[in-house]
Amino acid sequence: MKKKNKCAAVLVSCSLFVSAGFLAACNTSKIEKGKTAVKEFSADIITKTKNKVFRGKIFVSKDKVRIETPEATKITRIDQNAEYTLLPKEKSYIKHVLKAESSMIALDRFPNETQRVLLGSEVVGGATANKYKVSYSVNGKEQTVYQWIGADTGVPLKITSQDGTIMHQFENITTGTNSPDIYEIPSGYQDVSPRSFNW
Repeated sequence: MKKKNKCAAVLVSCSLFVSAGFLAACNTSKIEKGKTAVKEFSADIITKTKNKVFRGKIFVSKDKVRIETPEATKITRIDQNAEYTLLPKEKSYIKHVLKAESSMIALDRFPNETQRVLLGSEVVGGATANKYKVSYSVNGKEQTVYQWIGADTGVPLKITSQDGTIMHQFENITTGTNSPDIYEIPSGYQDVSPRSFNW
């Protein structure tokens, strides 16, 4: 069990969920349906911190997000108010209560957004993007990030913390419907969630 939990921790720390600046909305109990806009797409994702670079794959379909890394896969199901960490080597999964940060970088509007200022346009990965300074409220405290949205596609292309120390960028973006099967628990996988995670 320790090995499984270690793999899950690697996914959380090495994929999209590494920035306190991005993820400060984690105290939000759930994402309100209909309050944010999601474009359906798939893409390679690069996460850069001060000392490391992480690569993975992301799939986004309305109220579902799938993130794949070499260590594990995380499925976010807003429609079920749940997240699942898949451990392919063990053919098992861990269930978590949904947190708002799990799909923030896939949204073109954030939960509890208080201000969005258009700063101009820039080229990101060869595509023209509108750059925004975005503020959102977390437990009464304001957080700020910079976000680049594709001018033609409306898909988020890049997001950085206010101080620039954390960056997420999408590459090789393909817009369109993803197979619904990729957001399901594979057949034969065993639930190894700690009791405190079951509800």
